[in-house]
Amino acid sequence: MKKILSLLVVGALFLTACGKAEKPEKERFIDATVEAACMVFEEGADITDPNIDWETKTKDVFKEHGFPADDDAQMEEISAKYENDEEVQKAVEDALKVCAKELMEAFGDAFSGEEDGTAVEAPAAPAEGEAKP
Repeated sequence: MKKILSLLVVGALFLTACGKAEKPEKERFIDATVEAACMVFEEGADITDPNIDWETKTKDVFKEHGFPADDDAQMEEISAKYENDEEVQKAVEDALKVCAKELMEAFGDAFSGEEDGTAVEAPAAPAEGEAKP
C-alpha cells in the first residue's frame, strides 16, 4: 500500500513538474511585451549601446513565451491581433508604469525643478482688457 501511495505521489509530482500548463496566447503576449519593454528600464541598460542586440533580446523573450519570434510574418499577424485590444494596452501600460517608475519620477522631478528648487511657473495669462507684456 505504501509503495502504491509513493508511486502516486511521485507520479503526481512528475506530471506537475513536466506538465507545464500553458497560458492563453493573449496572456503570453502581454507577458512577453511587458518583459521586452521593461528590459530597457533595467538598471544599467543602455538602448544606445551598439554592442547590445536589442532585436535579438526581444525575440528571445517572445520565444521564451512560446511565440515564433523568428517568423516576422507570423509575429506581425499576432501583433496586429492585439494592437487595438484595450485589455492588452491597459495591462502593458500598467506594467510599464511599474518598471519605468523611477525613470518617470526622475523626468517629473527634472521638469518640475523639485530636485534643485528651480521650478518655474508659467506666467498667468493677462486678464481680459490688459495689455500683453
